Amino acid sequence: MFSRMHDLSLLEKESIYIPLTSMLAENKDGREQKVYTAYCATIYRQYGIWMQSFSDLVLEKNDKPIYFHASNYIPYLVNQGYQVEVVEGCSIVDYLGAVTVGSYVILSVKDEGSQQINEEIVERLREFGITQMDKTKLRHSFIWIARKKDGASYEVLHEACSTEQLCWEGFLGEALANVASGGALSTNLSRIEVNGIEQSMNQRGFNIVICSPDLRCESRSFDTFVTLYAEGSLFRANPPKSRTSLGKTISHSGGRIDGVDYTNCKEALEHSYAHRGHRVFEVDMEITSDAELVLRHDWESYLYHHLQQQQPEGIQDGQPLTLEQFSNLKIMKQYTPMTIVDLFRFLASYPDAQVVTDTIYIDPRRIEHQFRRIVEAAAPFGYNVLLRIIPQLYTEDMYSVIEKIFPFTRYIYTLYQTKATDDEVVKFVRDKKVKFVACLPERYSRELGKQLKSLGASVFIHTINELDTVREYIHEEVGGFYTDALSSVEVEQQFLAYQVELDTRREMLSVFLAFRFGISEDEALSAFNSVNLRELASISERLFQSQTLEEAYSLLR
Repeated sequence: MFSRMHDLSLLEKESIYIPLTSMLAENKDGREQKVYTAYCATIYRQYGIWMQSFSDLVLEKNDKPIYFHASNYIPYLVNQGYQVEVVEGCSIVDYLGAVTVGSYVILSVKDEGSQQINEEIVERLREFGITQMDKTKLRHSFIWIARKKDGASYEVLHEACSTEQLCWEGFLGEALANVASGGALSTNLSRIEVNGIEQSMNQRGFNIVICSPDLRCESRSFDTFVTLYAEGSLFRANPPKSRTSLGKTISHSGGRIDGVDYTNCKEALEHSYAHRGHRVFEVDMEITSDAELVLRHDWESYLYHHLQQQQPEGIQDGQPLTLEQFSNLKIMKQYTPMTIVDLFRFLASYPDAQVVTDTIYIDPRRIEHQFRRIVEAAAPFGYNVLLRIIPQLYTEDMYSVIEKIFPFTRYIYTLYQTKATDDEVVKFVRDKKVKFVACLPERYSRELGKQLKSLGASVFIHTINELDTVREYIHEEVGGFYTDALSSVEVEQQFLAYQVELDTRREMLSVFLAFRFGISEDEALSAFNSVNLRELASISERLFQSQTLEEAYSLLR
């Protein structure tokens, strides 16, 4: 039998894994859901795998491979354009071929078991003595009972196929068997009792019970409506190739709206989602005077003027508003201010959106209050939504404060409030397995970027609104950008253009080195793996003038 959960270390990073139904958080109470979501977050941090339930997936927006065991998902995935393949499993043909000699095999169809029985499989099954099942027997009942002889041959004791329910009773050696099959055209059931004990898994397709000579029974099911592989096999669904992930942009403060930045308003997030293609949103978070968490950069007087708001009478510079005052104060006379509850409502409406928290403060008590409120506010929307929250860290100490509240899947370590050296930043990222680092342009260096990239971390520069600047930092191996105004497509195109030019130059130079010095193109290409486009451009002419392979390699070091 297959294990209840596959070895996740064997799956590719950033893919989705759907465990068996009994492991999921569905139908659990609030506390159990929170604990289970924390478990899923821990799984991601350990393996880089997103563990989700099928009902939480938005198939038309997903761009990740999906691994799963339940074959009943296959039709839904295929209808959305996914290509489904078997990664690990036992086919019906292999299973019947491996039955121990002398064992009895009892096969009973429930619901529908014919649609994967194509001409090739029909011929393979005939070798075992299964002669009445093929694709023309849609929703039929079917019973097959046989005893395994030597090799792949069987002694068939009973076979029947009908649109009506079928039944059979008799002795198989010393075991009394009572068998029934009802296809979808009749009673829709499978019953296989051996000595009065039900052994059938009663699933759609082929339900098989093997009764060994010592009367031990083994039960398996094959959902032959959609697959030839046993239930519990591991399947992989690849999303349509035309779907791409634009993960190079983070929408700064929700993005610009009507020429204004830092609004953090509902309409700005929706505009950035719909018109800029943003899927990751950094939002500023402040605390009201009555302890609610809201989306606002700060309480300073300048921001009221910037957002075209009238500062309430009696409110001093830097003094927090009440929740009611905040909620009633429109942004730019028309746009909607957001609370933490409104933010989760946005995430519920846009299931492929993610949020980066800019909570500003480094005081542990404030941090604890902010993140406890974040976790608390998630409850009505399902704790799974916390898997799409990425806390922004300002100090190393902030990590342990947040971890005591909830083990978020990923963190961004932003450097503008810390005096940490590059070595200290790299050590923290390595020790805590931080996925992202954010910094101002003047704080970034290519050497820091290379070290972080070697650890699997991406560096995002903030806040960039000019494509010329994007192009400049892509050459320095930056992973992405916070932006108010640039679209995901604009930024992604710059990354693509860079990669195309880099690949072209590498290939051209590898062909030259292979031709000039007789080495393989693969070996030549490997020499350029750590060289960026700017470096290639600077050494290309000298490479063409090199007289020996040693001279060429010395230029690449």
